[in-house]
Amino acid sequence: MFKRTIEHTIKEKLNGGKAIVVVGARQVGKTTLLNEILKDKDYLFLDADDPSTRNLLQSPTTEQIRTFIGDYKYIFLDEA
Repeated sequence: MFKRTIEHTIKEKLNGGKAIVVVGARQVGKTTLLNEILKDKDYLFLDADDPSTRNLLQSPTTEQIRTFIGDYKYIFLDEA
């Protein structure tokens, strides 16, 4: 994996209690970078390209969101 200058910034902000949005052109390594940053953490990965995940995220109730997020501190929503 290539060293990314944004990696340090993401790591600094990771426990700040706010969402971190990473945008960029297709196929430049955004998912790979975030997988690397989160590799030692317990996180929920949701791939919005997957039809069942997309259905789950269409219009969930608050209770449904609580159920699938559970106790995860980190949620990685790919292809939002």
